[in-house]
Parts: sequence; structure tokens; C-alpha cells
Amino acid sequence: ILSFVLVLSLVLGSFSMAFAATPATSLSDIAGIANEDAIQVNNDLGIIKGFPDGSFKPEQLVNRAEFAAMITRALAVPESALAGYTSTTFKDTAGYGWAVPYLAFAQSKGIMIGDGQGNAMPGRTINVNEAMTMVLRALGYVNHSSALVGNWPSNYVTVAQNVGLYDDVATAVTVDRANAAQIIYNALTVQKVAVNADGETTFLTLSGSTEPAVLFNTGLGATKQAGAALDPSAVDSKINLTKYAGMYGYAYTKSGSVVAFVVDSTNVTGDVKTSNTELKAADGTYKFKTATPALNAKVVPYFQNGRIQSGATTISFGGLTANAKFVTVNGDISGKTINDIYSISVWDVTDAKKATAADIADIEDQEFAGIDFTTVDDEIDYNSFQLVGAKSLADIKKDNVVYIYTHNKLTTGEIVKIAVGTDVVAGKVTAYKSADKEFVVNGTTYKTASEAGITGDVSKAFDSNDLGKDVELYLDAYGYVYDYKVTSASTDKYGVIEKYTDAGITPEIKLFTAADSASKVFKLTKDGNTDVNATAGATNAGVIVGYALNSSGEISDAVTSTTGTATLAGVRSIDINGTSYPISTDVVVFTVSSTGTAADVALSSIDKVRIGSLGQVAYLLNSDNNKVVALVVLEGVADKTTDDVYFVINDTEKVYDATDDAKYTKIFGLSNGSTFDKMLVEGDDAAVQVPTLPALWTAKLTADGFLKDTTVSAINLATGSAVKTADVSDAGSALTVTNGATTVYNISKDVVVYELVTTSTGGFDKYVVSTLDRIRALNTVYMYSTLNIGDKDYDGYDIVIFVK
Repeated sequence: ILSFVLVLSLVLGSFSMAFAATPATSLSDIAGIANEDAIQVNNDLGIIKGFPDGSFKPEQLVNRAEFAAMITRALAVPESALAGYTSTTFKDTAGYGWAVPYLAFAQSKGIMIGDGQGNAMPGRTINVNEAMTMVLRALGYVNHSSALVGNWPSNYVTVAQNVGLYDDVATAVTVDRANAAQIIYNALTVQKVAVNADGETTFLTLSGSTEPAVLFNTGLGATKQAGAALDPSAVDSKINLTKYAGMYGYAYTKSGSVVAFVVDSTNVTGDVKTSNTELKAADGTYKFKTATPALNAKVVPYFQNGRIQSGATTISFGGLTANAKFVTVNGDISGKTINDIYSISVWDVTDAKKATAADIADIEDQEFAGIDFTTVDDEIDYNSFQLVGAKSLADIKKDNVVYIYTHNKLTTGEIVKIAVGTDVVAGKVTAYKSADKEFVVNGTTYKTASEAGITGDVSKAFDSNDLGKDVELYLDAYGYVYDYKVTSASTDKYGVIEKYTDAGITPEIKLFTAADSASKVFKLTKDGNTDVNATAGATNAGVIVGYALNSSGEISDAVTSTTGTATLAGVRSIDINGTSYPISTDVVVFTVSSTGTAADVALSSIDKVRIGSLGQVAYLLNSDNNKVVALVVLEGVADKTTDDVYFVINDTEKVYDATDDAKYTKIFGLSNGSTFDKMLVEGDDAAVQVPTLPALWTAKLTADGFLKDTTVSAINLATGSAVKTADVSDAGSALTVTNGATTVYNISKDVVVYELVTTSTGGFDKYVVSTLDRIRALNTVYMYSTLNIGDKDYDGYDIVIFVK
């Protein structure tokens, strides 16, 4: 047996791997899956091939004949050697003529034994136990090896687990193509063994060396190189290494060219945080393991756009730009702890655009958007760049979002990476998160590419005025929004919403129309994929609707107005939120007695509107967004409010309420010592923001529970440094304050106290309900009275905010 193993080792060591002249292309259906790297390496080496359509079909099950072929290819058996295996003693190969050479080879080397009755069962799906057994036999673990303890399959399973064959292999009984690739990928670096007649098992090394003998450096005839962070431009390669740029690992080379690269690090991408000591990634915050010197000061290779740049070959994590985004750390990472750093990579977009027909035509001239590909013999060198999001350049379509990266970040460089975004999301904007500048469409939150941290001015900013509108989002290859457009149509008939009804039947809307100068009820229908009822319904009463009617008199399309603070310069010019707009000669003007409602709506004309400040108005622009075609202006103010409320704000959110098809700003904070969340009436939120300094807000509460006339309360007393000395009692409380002199201020027995909690850098974090006895020396105290100090009910300051 020892002789057999040694001969097998010599024979396999003489085989060579034949590489295709055409570079391997990216597979279309493996991006982001757990076994992506294993699949790509197997495909690059020709061990497990993709399909003619560019797919891999990772979930397709593998039968025993197919797995025998995969193992044979992993052993680098050339076609010329396989030609000698024309027959096998297996009795059930009918219909599997293509597999006979592989089955015969596997049988002759003891890799496949069959069922013991002379059957190979070539068409049966292989299970995990069988796959692990066949791989270990190919590595030298014959049945009587002392390393195999117990009965089959547990004896082989135990060894497979110990040598790492199960790493990243899904827990399933049968083997699909993805897991077959992972098992063989894991086997390529497992040390081979020799077993003598007594079962003694010896690990093999290369002749005259201590380097372990593995499939890569024996059967595949490759040489293992020292570990390093990979710069693809610095090595000759028969495979596409661009996807590994900046990663740490070791390469196997053959005839001076890299035939495989094994990543020997963990990679995590995120934003640099907390004085360059943390990395905030999508799955959480990664921190450095305590070390001396600190890991963030360790100097490591630094990659920009896949290459070590001239003059910037090394850098420390602490040397990165503060708050740098889209930074990839390659290193020894366990859980959320960075134990060591091997290299740092960043990718900066050279050019970003929606592809045009001209860009696509340029590919024939070995360029894209005027930027050159690397060429060989006047043909694109497909090994010179990484393609993300598309299986080939031919799959890039008009309006796809394309990011182009060059080795020097300039348009004068050659392309090293192209990231293609093909998805277009259609739906309604149901929420706008102002703090994070995010849209919610179809229940999914989307962030713009620029906000996500992709370098460069590459995305259109979200407009909160598009809340409730139908949009199309053009996503990049990473799932961020590069561009979007509102799909609601332009119209030429106008009305003011008085009521919207949707009772599970055809929705109806009651409008005060300019055409009739009276109220009229319309049914709403759909136009193509646009939900017209939702478009019109995404408004409050008192808002303008531009609409179109179908032959049945139903509203078939609609757009809605926005609000702003306006100043009328004359009958042909109006300033809204600081932007000057011309006014259409046939502009329609409505008046209401209360902002944001349809109270006492009437038809007026532009010549009757006073010159000067108009306060809040609703306005509608034409289809080109450059001229005002309709206005709602305030005739008078109808105050239906009840009590004043006082509150502090921790957060705000733009929301869309499907119940009444309206958009609002929602405030989250504290009021009267309790959790507080209320909606603002539309148009009353221009000044509302989460403060950077202590701020008590006041507003009026409408009969239906909304806030209006929201303003920041005046501070009665900002005391500076304070020391609390008195107790709270029915008679009231006293606060002794040292502010140049000792002064005693009365505190109401019903005082509400808020503590402003700050961040580590002194910025605003949140308000919490607190007590007077938490106030200490050097705390700044802000005191408010909601009553006039001379009022008979006044017994002291009734709201206190302090900052520790």
C-alpha cells in the first residue's frame, strides 16, 4: 500500500493543469452567497465549470458521477491520461458514457468503491458523508488508516471535521454545486498523507522541504508563496485576481504565474469611527483588541482602487481620514474584535453615471464612458478588471448605474473595476428619515450612495417633498440609490382636497374645483402601474390636486402640491422658500381660512392677493417645475387649538399616514415628564429640528391631537453653574445658584426636570426625565415658567433642564 501511495504521489505530481486561453468570466448567480470564493476558484481552475449561459446554478444537486469528475479534475488528471480509462467494472454506467473515464479513474485509485455489489450509482445524488469520504481517499486516507477511528461514516466525518473540510459547508444531507465547490476548495490546501500496511498515517511534505504537500502544489503543480497583501498589478496571473485586490493571503504560482489565491484573512468594510479606533459596518461595530502598541497605529499596506499607490504604500488605521467611509480592513477578526490588521483598502469612484447607448457602444473600442480598459493585442484584457453586478460587459444596459474605478482614481488611468447596478425599484415613498437621509419605499429603507459613503458626488439627494409620491429608484451595484425620479404625471385641471375616502371600494375624492368653483366628488382609477388613488390620497385637506379625467369622468392621473413660505413680488413673480418662480398667466388661486385645511375654501385670483409676505402657501408647479400654476393662500386664521404644550425633542421622522393619505413630521421626545410623540400639522415643521443645545419647545394642540404653531420657548433663566440645596415640599422648592452671587430661585412643587445627556464629545445625545437632586456643581441649568411670574397660580419655575 505504501508503494501504491508513493507511486500515486509521483504520478499525480507529474500531471499539469491545462488553462483555457480565454480568461474566466464572472459567474452570474454567485455574488454574495456564502460559497462565492470557493465557486470562483474552482471555476477559474476548471475543476467545477459554469454553464454556457454564464450561470453556475449553485443550488443544483450533484450526482455521484459528477462528483467523481470534480475530484478527478482537482487531481489535475489531464484529458490525455483519462483517455486510457475506457472501461470500468461498475455494472450500472449505461447512459453515463461521458462519466466512464472519471468513474474508472476514481475506481482504480480507490476513491470510489460503490455499493460493494458492482454498482457505482452514478445518477444518485451524492450525500455529504460520501463526498467527504471520496475527498479524503483522494488525499490518501485509505480505509485502514489509524487516523480513521470507528465505523463508517463517523470515522471519515471526524477526520473531515479536523482538517477543515466542513468549513463553510451548509448543513444538509445532500450536496449541491455550491457545497461541492466548497468541499473541494477546502481540500486543495489539506495536507496529503501516506498510510503503510500497519495503518500508520504519515503527513507528506514536498521532497527536501517542510512545506506540506497539498493538491495545489502536487497535483496542480503549483508553488506556495509567502503570505502577503495582494497587489494584482504586481504579479503575472492566469486567473482574475482583481477581486482579491488588497486582501491578505498566499498565492500558488505555476511557471511564474498565479493559478490560485487563498485568502487568509477576514475582511470587513465600514466607516471609521471614534477617533479612528472603531469600524462601523453593516452588521455592527468592530473594535480593536487591546494591544501594545495600539493596532490602529500599526503600519500596514494601503490599497487604493486595488493597487498600492505610489507614495502611499503603507498607512496606519489611525492615519486614515477621520470618519472615512467604505474602508475595508483585512486581518485576523473574530466576532466583532479586530485582533490584527494585515492591510487596508479603499475604493474611490473615478466616474459614476447612468449608462448611455454611446457608453455601451464604446465597449467595442475598448473603453467605457471615455475611460480605457487594459488591452492585449487590441482586445480587452478581461483579467485586468473586476466586474461587479453583471456577468459580462455585454449585459450592461441603458440606464444601468455604472461606477468606474481606475488604478489612479483619475480618468487618465485604466479601468480596474466596474460596478453595475441593474435594479430599478418602483413604489411609493412612505417614510423619509431626515436624520439619516433615507427613503422607505415598499417597506424597504434606501440610502443614497453619497450618504452611504461612496466617494464622490455620485448620487441625487432625496427630497422630503417627494414623501407620498410614486418614484423609481435607480440602484447601484451595492443597493444604494444613485438616482430617482417621481413618476406621478403632470395635469392641467385643479382642485383643493376637501375629503378623501377609501372604504375598500373604488376610492373617491371630494375637490373644490376651479372649473366649477364648487365642490365635486370624483372616483379615482389607475393609469398603468401608477396608483392614482394613492398619489392623490397622499395629501391633506386644503392641498391642491392637479388632475386629469378619463372618458368616464374619473380621475386617471394626479399630482399634488407642496408647501412653503412665500412672498409675492407681483402678479407674475413669487418667492417660495428663497427661490423665485414666475407665475403662470392663467394661475389658479384658492383661499382657505385655515392653513392645511379646506375650511371655507373659495376661488380667487392673483390680482386680489396682497403684495408682500404670504406666510405658508400650498403651490403646484408645471411639469417642468419652473412655473407656478396653482396656489392656496390664507384668507384668515381660524384658531381651533386647545392647550399649549411644552416638550423637548429627541428625534423627528417624516411619515406617510395611509389612513388619511397624508404626510407629516412626527416628533419623539418628552412632555410633562412622560414619553411624547405627536404629529405636526403639514407646513408647521420648517423650524423643527433636534437641537444641538438645550431647547424647550412649545406648540398648540389641535382638537384632533396635532401640533401647530411650534416654536422654541424663551428661557426665563439660564443660570450657569449651580448647586442644589433645598428639598421639594408642598410649599415649593428652592434652588441655590452660584452665578457670580448666591441667589435663591423658587421651584414649583410640580416641577418637571429633564437631563440633557451628551455624547463623549459634548454633542447632543438625548433628553431623559430626571430629578432636582441630580444637579451638581458646574452643571448648567435652564429654568422655564409656563405661567407669568406674577400670575396668582405661579409657585416657581415649573420646567428645569440641566446639562451634566
